[in-house]
Amino acid sequence: MAEGRRKQQRMRRRVLSAVGLIALIFLLPAGVFLWGKHSSSFAVRKVEVVGGALTGQKAIEKQLHRSFFGTNLFVAGEEEVLQALKAFPYVKRVEVDRDFPSTLHVVVREHKPTAYVSSRKTWYVVANDGYVICELRRKTAAAPATAASASPSSTGAAAAAGTASAPAVTSPAASPSAAGPSGALPGAASTPAAAGATPAAGSVGAATATTTATGTAARLARLQAELSWVQRKLPCFTTSAAIAPKTVLKGANEKGVLTVIAALPASSRQRVAAVDVAKNGRCTLLFRDGLEVVWGDFTRSKAKALALRTVLEKYKSSGVTCAFVDVTIPDRVLARPVLK
Repeated sequence: MAEGRRKQQRMRRRVLSAVGLIALIFLLPAGVFLWGKHSSSFAVRKVEVVGGALTGQKAIEKQLHRSFFGTNLFVAGEEEVLQALKAFPYVKRVEVDRDFPSTLHVVVREHKPTAYVSSRKTWYVVANDGYVICELRRKTAAAPATAASASPSSTGAAAAAGTASAPAVTSPAASPSAAGPSGALPGAASTPAAAGATPAAGSVGAATATTTATGTAARLARLQAELSWVQRKLPCFTTSAAIAPKTVLKGANEKGVLTVIAALPASSRQRVAAVDVAKNGRCTLLFRDGLEVVWGDFTRSKAKALALRTVLEKYKSSGVTCAFVDVTIPDRVLARPVLK
């Protein structure tokens, strides 16, 4: 019996030792954290920022330095840093790393500006996921040509949207006629479907659309007048729906336009000046060099983008400037002028 009691005592000591070790493993870090959280040894003395090209690293560093210098490093978490940067609309999220004892390291991820959208006489900057980043405003004529004055909310908005290149006003950029009743581009009229069809591969057919080059040029000229003061060139479109910064576009047409823009190869996307959507959902792209592309509805966007690229490469290799392409049916593309 004495031997049995000794075994039980040894077992009890082992269990208590294990429990104590486990408690130490969990409580020691918590104790260190609580000590460090209130210790002046871990006060923020330096801020390092990676990313934030649209907003500006210097502006972000300055803001974070102002918000966290002297603050305990343990207190500066992702939520706190994001809150400190709320004045910068392009900041999407942050990743925080603490380089002890006193350096706050922040990686900034930004919204990617994809298009300008006009709604009820006001232009907005929209990201590729439909997030409305900020309102696009002109800077005042008396303000210096700096990024900080181009946006009502932050340096970041101006960095991505561009600054005014002419005497400007404080009102929104859009004119009273910017948004039509159907959300179409000012003065825009969708191109009717081209008659007939020819194979896209090997030979490009002639389009018989009724819209003239003069009409396209007029619409493009009006668009360029609307946003001529913006340095960053992005595709634009209009909507009759009410939108606001820090919301997400939910309309079928708005989401469809962003899908079309995303489907285009980078070389073509940079050339698109405007996307027009008619009442019947028919989509037309206007390029900055005058090229007009009838897209049709929003289906098969990847196939249409591939067909468009094939046609434009064909014209380029032939040394001919393409003026019109209809990719409504991507398997039977129409274009002009006719290639011989």
